[in-house]
Amino acid sequence: MMANAMGVRRVMERRGRGWLLMRRGMRDFNGTEPEMINEVEGGYVRVRFDLAPRGAPVGGRSGGPGGAP
Repeated sequence: MMANAMGVRRVMERRGRGWLLMRRGMRDFNGTEPEMINEVEGGYVRVRFDLAPRGAPVGGRSGGPGGAP
């Protein structure tokens, strides 16, 4: 009911479109897919984004802020 009200007031995009936008954005950003994790106990869905560039060592980026060593 709340999602319908938000759609009518035009404060959110079409329902179901967010996942497609996230996938496309991650493919354009670093060529990876977001990982969907279903939290059965709490009824939540969690999405994990791999922000390291493809081919980077496991554990993420190296260096300090802005990539500085």
